[in-house]
Amino acid sequence: MSIQGRVQSKKHEKFGAHCSSILGQDGKPLLQCPEDWTGIAVERKVVPDVADCGAQYTGEPVIVFPISGGGYRWYRSGSITHEVFSELPNFLIYGKNYERDHGRWEGLSGESITLTLPISVIRRHLLDDVICNDLVTRYYNRDDTLRGLVIALANELQHGFFNGRLYAEGLSISIIGLLINRYGTINTSVEVSCDQLSSQQLARVKDYIFGKLGENISIESMANELAMSSTSFHRKFRNSFGVAPHRYVMAERIRFAKKLMRQKHKLSFADIALFSGFSSQAHFSSMFKRVCGLTPSAWIKNNS
Repeated sequence: MSIQGRVQSKKHEKFGAHCSSILGQDGKPLLQCPEDWTGIAVERKVVPDVADCGAQYTGEPVIVFPISGGGYRWYRSGSITHEVFSELPNFLIYGKNYERDHGRWEGLSGESITLTLPISVIRRHLLDDVICNDLVTRYYNRDDTLRGLVIALANELQHGFFNGRLYAEGLSISIIGLLINRYGTINTSVEVSCDQLSSQQLARVKDYIFGKLGENISIESMANELAMSSTSFHRKFRNSFGVAPHRYVMAERIRFAKKLMRQKHKLSFADIALFSGFSSQAHFSSMFKRVCGLTPSAWIKNNS
């Protein structure tokens, strides 16, 4: 019987149901992806010291990064039992058709970051690079680069895109690219003849960014402007400009803000933040000081 047939004939728990979301003081999950978030789904979960779970089926690739705690996991599928020792900094990958009849966990309670990667998200971001249908189930993985990106993305989502939504989108695309390239089942690879944007594409994306500075600019919208996937655009943009898209856009927003601050008729910092595309005056002040080494007020004083 096929996997799909077995799944339909069994009653399955939600995958990972034995781990609950970490809640904030308001009783809501500490980390919630916005409804309009198109990147990889991220959750922070509590891992208990002891847990049993019944039949579970993923349905889509799931990646679990332990942040603290550790212990033994036993997974039984039919007559086969897998014993897995979970410890930092290893992480686990479950493919989209991963199924188990029973699971048990014993160890130290802790926290994990769980990623869910729908195939639709993979295809949207990697359409013109690869055709990938799944990730390979692997119980023992260590990838410090990937782990760092995942923790950074979780922090951005948890704290409301403090470094800007464009930065978080770049993290998500980088994570998806690494997962597919290192752990994916790739059916077809398309050789890239040129890994940089053409002169026409460079001019077009510059015009697009300048015309949208006061709006929400996403990697996907810039990629759509050039009719390419988010991953191809992100890679070619970086190779062409020498910086990631979020850094280039931030530099352009700071440059435009300086232009507004030099005007004879002074605007409020709140208006400058709005017209330059920052999410708030606080975000503008924080990013300006990080880039320029001065607060906006100090910069005006030094340049008056």
